[in-house]
Amino acid sequence: MYAITGASGFIGAHLENLLREKKIKYRKLGRKIDSDFIIKDINSKTNWEAALKGVDTIFHLAGRAHIKKNDNNSKKLLNEINFEGTKKLVEQASKMGVKKIIFLSTVKVYGEKSILGEKFDNFSELNPLDEYSVSKLKAENFLKNFAKKNNINFVIVRTPVVYGPNMKANFYDLFYLINLALPLPFAKIKNKRSIIYVGNLVDFLYNCALSNEALGKTFLISEKYSLSTQEIIKLISASLEVPLIIFPFPLALFKKFAVILGKKNYLDKITDSFEIDSSDSYKILKWNPPFDVYYSFKVTSEWFLKKIGKKL
Repeated sequence: MYAITGASGFIGAHLENLLREKKIKYRKLGRKIDSDFIIKDINSKTNWEAALKGVDTIFHLAGRAHIKKNDNNSKKLLNEINFEGTKKLVEQASKMGVKKIIFLSTVKVYGEKSILGEKFDNFSELNPLDEYSVSKLKAENFLKNFAKKNNINFVIVRTPVVYGPNMKANFYDLFYLINLALPLPFAKIKNKRSIIYVGNLVDFLYNCALSNEALGKTFLISEKYSLSTQEIIKLISASLEVPLIIFPFPLALFKKFAVILGKKNYLDKITDSFEIDSSDSYKILKWNPPFDVYYSFKVTSEWFLKKIGKKL
């Protein structure tokens, strides 16, 4: 039997839908009342034993990504959930006879951006720069070391930005901005970013559960081709069926305004490059994404428009 931690979340809900479609038995471990086991708090004290009884494989998707600025308690919470919570889960999973843990991590373990034209891969230097990526890397390392000494297998999957129905944060904000049909000052941005559609991600995670070739591996996964910010904006505009006007604006001045407005981090996500080389992940699992980028953006746009109460 499979178990999904974070089953109430964005990615977890999509993985649940996939397993349900394939008529595969699974157990939901989440915060909502429709979960098979309600796990309200994930930390060093969480008792997973009852939830893991009879489970063979865990998809560990639960975690915390965002913190309040300059909030030390919020920063501690990242470590408590992402590292200490994972540590406790792994220890109890081994005790309960779980054979495999598929751990969802982040490409941010390499840093916040890449050099245009260069891609991160499994041989790239690790350089986590925030509490989120540090906590995820600590959890990765613990899982690897624990697995060597105990009878449990692991797969680590590092992802870039994930988009699709029910998404939140920056990608949702970008859809909202483009839907306003305002002229956008992005013509001078030259970058490339790796992204992945949530439907493709959960299909890859499922294939990790099936394949012995995945055991003990750390995968970087994204769509086959990186996209520039302009390409992403054009895809969103076309799928939303809204007019698009992009005009040039000096990038240096743009960044100064962003600092003044307290939006530097948001602008960095739009202007910087962040590319990963996921070719090995495709080869090792002999995997191809089931959804192309045009379908993915169309489905995401349909969800977005329904959410804001607008029809195509």
